[in-house]
Amino acid sequence: MGPVPIKPIRARRVTPATYGGEMARKPRNQPEAEFHHITNRGARRSDIYLDDIDRDLFLHLLGLAHTKFGVIIHAFALMGNHYHLIAQFPERNMSNVMHWIGMCYATAINRRYGYDGRLCKDRFFNSPIDSEPYLMSAVRYVHQNPKDIGVTELDTYRWSSFGIYLGLAHSPEWMCTDLLLGLFGNDQASFRLFNEATPTINFGEDDQIAG
Repeated sequence: MGPVPIKPIRARRVTPATYGGEMARKPRNQPEAEFHHITNRGARRSDIYLDDIDRDLFLHLLGLAHTKFGVIIHAFALMGNHYHLIAQFPERNMSNVMHWIGMCYATAINRRYGYDGRLCKDRFFNSPIDSEPYLMSAVRYVHQNPKDIGVTELDTYRWSSFGIYLGLAHSPEWMCTDLLLGLFGNDQASFRLFNEATPTINFGEDDQIAG
């Protein structure tokens, strides 16, 4: 029996009742940093995206989070068993929003495939970004992450924001590219060169995703 169609998801206000009464853990305090590198991995390192419908659903949830909760997405990459985001949370609601996204996505995927239980690790990882050079390096790290699954043409990888920055893919309304491109004088060629260059910072992904 194949996967069942995914029902439309509507954004709703996150409250303790959203999680079935009392939250298992209190939302973590959001660091003062303006930008955040967020990532999470499938439970037991299992895949969280099994096909393009799953990936489209996750991006749809990012759009809902932007519309309803004011999240600003600057970069993303969806892999097989994890994701990376560079985002801002002007309402200082990072923890609630990320748990809302995870809850909605897990509910839809469990329904679609007949799964039961947790899809991702319990706690997402957040690395506060406190400087412009670190922001640029973090975005490059996100855009180069698809190399780990054998992608050689990063600019045409559909499930990353790199092609959006280069004008090679449609930019959804919730995607913000102006700020980062502005750091490169709005020169897409310079942005490409920087993002394809060998990174000088090792982000230690295995440690980060441990949450």
